[in-house]
Amino acid sequence: MDPGGLLLRLLGCASLGVSFAYTRRFVTPLGVHPAASASYQMVLAALGSWCLH
Repeated sequence: MDPGGLLLRLLGCASLGVSFAYTRRFVTPLGVHPAASASYQMVLAALGSWCLH
């Protein structure tokens, strides 16, 4: 098992957990529709992935 891959997997799981708390605290009060919120997240993830490539 690759330690670097394991670390990246753990960081991914941690970021997912943090995103739920962040969304509940800061995004939910804005009244953004859940589908729009998911779309924003996908676009930002694609941009982040593109920038890292």
